[in-house]
Amino acid sequence: MVSIDEYKKMIARTTKPQKYLNQPITTSEGRFDSRGEFRRWIELKTLERVGYISNLKRQVSYPLTEKKSGQRRVFWRVDYIYVQNGVTIAEDFKSSFTAKLTAFRNKAKMFMEKYPDIRVMVSTSHGVEPFK
Repeated sequence: MVSIDEYKKMIARTTKPQKYLNQPITTSEGRFDSRGEFRRWIELKTLERVGYISNLKRQVSYPLTEKKSGQRRVFWRVDYIYVQNGVTIAEDFKSSFTAKLTAFRNKAKMFMEKYPDIRVMVSTSHGVEPFK
């Protein structure tokens, strides 16, 4: 029989640390990659409730490439998608660090090329701004 303390030590050794030091959380709303992502979800739900935005969804996957022989399709899973003033907005929550990563920037650019009618926004703990 393993004691609770021994079990916690076993888990601590086998649990992989988060790549970007974020702290994922699970709430009644679902799983979020960080507390900031969860806070932004609550803000957006409030904006939807008061009628400022509509059609709010989270974790929507968009294909960026077509399947080719021997290659996988590339997808971008957008944190939030909603409509504001008739414009569809895809918003991704990022830390200041991850917002600058090449992988994110490339996927966002591919998304904008394939879906030109959807505006891409990046939210951080400092606010929300258009992707540049």
